[in-house]
Amino acid sequence: MRKSATRIGDPYGIRGYEMNIILREDGFLDNDGRLTERGKEFGKVRYENQYSYVSWQEEIVDELDLSKERIQNIRHDIEMRQKQAEEARLATMNNVEDDYNDIDYADDEHSSNNQSRSDLLVGIFLALGTVVTTLAINKARPRIKNWWENKKTSKIRETRKLK
Repeated sequence: MRKSATRIGDPYGIRGYEMNIILREDGFLDNDGRLTERGKEFGKVRYENQYSYVSWQEEIVDELDLSKERIQNIRHDIEMRQKQAEEARLATMNNVEDDYNDIDYADDEHSSNNQSRSDLLVGIFLALGTVVTTLAINKARPRIKNWWENKKTSKIRETRKLK
């Protein structure tokens, strides 16, 4: 009967990931978790849904060193790697937090610069708008004056005469 690494380790109190370390160290799996030539004698890749796993012949336990000392060493190594990973995670979080705080201060400095820039741009556009409007009025003034004097004024006079 074939079993997963977890089922093979159960009678010995070995978890699945610990058994996979033993299988790798004893040459049955490579570093990527694939079967080696030696591993193909006892293991077979199974596919279930989108996942694959290796099922092992029960006789593989005769090929493995499952001593208590080795299991303790593997657990110690796992614990040390977990501590290192946690320390690295905390260091990364602290670095990110420090970077974030630095960015906050930088943003405060830039936000006042951005505010003064936007104020300056608003002022420039208002000045340009005033100049363009003044030029347009001065250019249109003779036409407006001519229209007022010749057409509107005469219509107003005619309207007053009718009353």
